[in-house]
Amino acid sequence: MIDADFWLEQANAFSARAEAAQDILLQRELWELAAVCEAVAEKIEEHAPSG
Repeated sequence: MIDADFWLEQANAFSARAEAAQDILLQRELWELAAVCEAVAEKIEEHAPSG
């Protein structure tokens, strides 16, 4: 099962690539992908059973 940690790792990877990118359009796309991954992680955490 893929959990929130996976999506946070993906977000971090996209963020790192965005920081290293030279092309502004590529940078913007990578930041957007990072934001989507973070949103998915948040949703998973919201719906995770507690305990």
